[in-house]
Amino acid sequence: MILNKYLTKRDLRARGWREKDIKGLIPTGKARNPECLFGAFMNIYDLHEIEYLERSPDFRKARSWDDKVEASKKWARGVKLKVTSNLSLTELEEKLEGKDPVEILAFIRHCYTNYDKWMDLASSRMGGALEARRIIRTRILRSIILIYPSLREGANRTWSGWYPGEDFSK
Repeated sequence: MILNKYLTKRDLRARGWREKDIKGLIPTGKARNPECLFGAFMNIYDLHEIEYLERSPDFRKARSWDDKVEASKKWARGVKLKVTSNLSLTELEEKLEGKDPVEILAFIRHCYTNYDKWMDLASSRMGGALEARRIIRTRILRSIILIYPSLREGANRTWSGWYPGEDFSK
């Protein structure tokens, strides 16, 4: 609700502001609720200050970067990943006898998928390359596990090598 020359948090969100934008760029003001003078204090933001901040280069730069990151994530979700291995797990294990599940998984990922091509393209994206790579990695590991469920433990170990302290199964 716009109160004369003030905006509420809800108004800012309606204008496209994100929570981190509100916390990072705007000093929070507190005032009595103009609709209910005996009510609790509420956060309000000066309309002129908001308009000034929306025109600032820092705000535009942050918004532009966030938009690039979101575009990279959307791109990575739409990538056509292919697992072309028609080998059974037994044939794979015979071919890679004595190898660890992580090594078998890496072999499949690099030899029987288009993973490397998409990772190279993701790395060249401006803004959001790390997020795009993470999405592609997640998707390729899940695709391989669908075909070879016994490699789940290898996928978990591979994931923890890329992102220590994180669980792949989430």
